[in-house]
Amino acid sequence: MVLASAVILYKDINSINFEKIIFFVFGFLLAYIIVGASALQVNHSLPIILISGAVAICAMILPGISGAFILLLLNQYEFLISTLHAYNLPVIGTFLVGALGGILSFSKLLDYILQHFKFLMFSFLIGVMVGSLRTPLERIMDAGPISLLIIFVGIGGFILVFALESVFYRKKQKP
Repeated sequence: MVLASAVILYKDINSINFEKIIFFVFGFLLAYIIVGASALQVNHSLPIILISGAVAICAMILPGISGAFILLLLNQYEFLISTLHAYNLPVIGTFLVGALGGILSFSKLLDYILQHFKFLMFSFLIGVMVGSLRTPLERIMDAGPISLLIIFVGIGGFILVFALESVFYRKKQKP
């Protein structure tokens, strides 16, 4: 499904040039490295929680990168889950303030970038989407021979994304 979404986004790019290829490669490498990274050993201080909230929410806006995965990489996921269970309001509030600040600032930045550098951003996002496929592909390869079920489910997901895009495209075209 992620690959199909990348193909659909690719269709929105007018033409390929050197700049777009560079942004694609940068997005690909960034996602590929992040997905393969191991967790950092950082503490659970309030400034770290604030930054974790901001970074995790920003990741949720971008396709192919999970906010929960970013929290795992920052070694904050388990801590925040236990914080929620314990109703630790100062930590929860700090995380929410970070998330709110992150979403407000990053959405404005993303809006600016899309208005001024739309096709370069699309190239970057396509790279991020394709690079984020590292873990699923590694797991499929580690599982042994690819079964017909995996192939059919993959093709089904690909078709589903294109069908949904077709439906939404038609709705967008109607006045």
